[in-house]
Amino acid sequence: MKNVLIAVIALFGVIFLILLFPSFITSVEDTQTDSRTEGFLQTTAGGVTNTSVTLSQDLWQGDTLFVTSVTSDVANDNPIASIYTVANNALLVIGLEASQTRNLTVKYLTDGLEQFSGMGQALPVFPLIALFAVIAISLGAVLNAFKGGG
Repeated sequence: MKNVLIAVIALFGVIFLILLFPSFITSVEDTQTDSRTEGFLQTTAGGVTNTSVTLSQDLWQGDTLFVTSVTSDVANDNPIASIYTVANNALLVIGLEASQTRNLTVKYLTDGLEQFSGMGQALPVFPLIALFAVIAISLGAVLNAFKGGG
């Protein structure tokens, strides 16, 4: 009876970990990045519906996926981060109304671990190490229980 109880507790531990695993991965990403907000005063000429802004820090992984929002104070604007150029931190914003002056607000993620470069390489692997450790401990407890060790 004691062996079955240990096996059930270990099974619930693994299920609990699997349910929490997505939030664990999200927290690792939050640790790797810093959120930044910058404002830009931009004017588009007649017939031009895009503009380029220069971010003060590198966009995380150089991917526009990590531009969390672009907003404008012009009601007809529908700003979208389109292309990012790593060489000069230029972000092309499209979907703007022509012949308008606007305040653009860009929120984006930057590298939060730039002072700890090795940590940036190791941190993404940490959830897998934790997952394997919990599964190994659970399996070890079950095997120990059924072999008569507890």
